[in-house]
Amino acid sequence: MLLLLDRLAPFLIGLNLVSLIAGFACGAWLLNQKRTRAFFKLVLVILIFNTACLFPAIYLLPRAAISEIADAAACVKEGRLLVDGKEVDDPSPYIQAFQSIQWFMVGHHSVPRPPVITVQCEAGGRQVVVKLMRDSQYKDEYWVFYPKYSLTAENDVGRIHTDLFRTYVKP
Repeated sequence: MLLLLDRLAPFLIGLNLVSLIAGFACGAWLLNQKRTRAFFKLVLVILIFNTACLFPAIYLLPRAAISEIADAAACVKEGRLLVDGKEVDDPSPYIQAFQSIQWFMVGHHSVPRPPVITVQCEAGGRQVVVKLMRDSQYKDEYWVFYPKYSLTAENDVGRIHTDLFRTYVKP
């Protein structure tokens, strides 16, 4: 289901943009014809349609990715955790960090900066890969990317606050 949603996300976002453009064109025509009641009905339909198109891509997929990451991190107790290809001796602080991913962050004007830190959770024949990039403003904040889905590989699913990865990033 999530893979299907991931494949449909670019289409849904494009459909959203097309409906906005068409809606503005129709809305301008309706206002020009002095049909304000029809205009407000059109605006309501467009808002509902766009919300229905964007909700799965913007909300459901990142939330599902965070859940998959947290579940995989919890399973590491029976498996192993690798950071940039090196196995971690005590995975418990890393597990705690990945179980505290903050999905919604109040915006501050910063961006993720390279290098990319690759974290692998391996347990029970299952492997989950997560990519991290440190925030340009806050040195203990890392942007979390989930390459399993194309939408979450390019857009962060959330952020974590920790100093565990400081040694993997050059100052």
